[in-house]
Amino acid sequence: MAEQARVSMAVIEHGTSEEKDMTWLDFAYNPRLSADGSEILFTDQTGQGGPQYNVYVRKRDGSPAVRIGENGFGSDITEDGRFALVVKADDPQMRVQIVPVGPGEKSVLHWDGVQPIWAEWFQDGEHILLAASSPPGHPVGLYVTDRKGAQPKVIAEGGLGRAGPSPDGAWIIYQHGGKTLLQQMAGGDPKELANISATQIPIAWGTDAEHLFMQENHQNEIRIAKLDLKTGKIEPWQVIKPKDQIGLRANNNPVAITPDGIWMAYAYGNELDQLYVSDGLK
Repeated sequence: MAEQARVSMAVIEHGTSEEKDMTWLDFAYNPRLSADGSEILFTDQTGQGGPQYNVYVRKRDGSPAVRIGENGFGSDITEDGRFALVVKADDPQMRVQIVPVGPGEKSVLHWDGVQPIWAEWFQDGEHILLAASSPPGHPVGLYVTDRKGAQPKVIAEGGLGRAGPSPDGAWIIYQHGGKTLLQQMAGGDPKELANISATQIPIAWGTDAEHLFMQENHQNEIRIAKLDLKTGKIEPWQVIKPKDQIGLRANNNPVAITPDGIWMAYAYGNELDQLYVSDGLK
């Protein structure tokens, strides 16, 4: 008996149930979307393209993926789809790469004593939100820097967030100690969003700074809800049920969702056991 694992990637339009398969190679990780949903950034973890993980961009129209980076993870793509952030979490040189999707040279950011884990763009395409430890081995915190490599400024100690900065750049949502917290970039005490359950993960802001998309993982489906931060009202937004349910594993990747909520990209794993039968053995 042998086990075969595969992680597929798909996109789906809000309000529909028909996914479009976007799988490239065998182990897609962390798909991210440009603002209009036309470009998908992802990492292939199979090593088929070489000895290191490779970072790709693929258009939603299904044209072949283009490799833009290697030896790291594609962490985020700018809203206009022109630049990607590539991070290697255990990099001893503590670097973040800014990689052009088209022609151009990549740039490398480095800070002594700040170990990046992942990174996300602000809407302006100039500033960057880092999850990092400082010094290496210390608890994760959230920091702000820019594409010129300014010394990162701590925003939230011990926090972890995947929704990124708000559209106006004034707020972040993060989780710490089992709580979901809303924090102003300018400082001050965070506000707990008590109506979010422990199983709901904030994954993206809406087109304004007043709405938030949240993800809840289940064995055979992913449920997306939309939270009104002013009223606290939560409404169901989308149920994603991967087409291939055979050997489906619980999803651990955050769903990428465009600010208007129209397009979503996600990865999901299937694990199968193969039983081999041989005739003629004694």
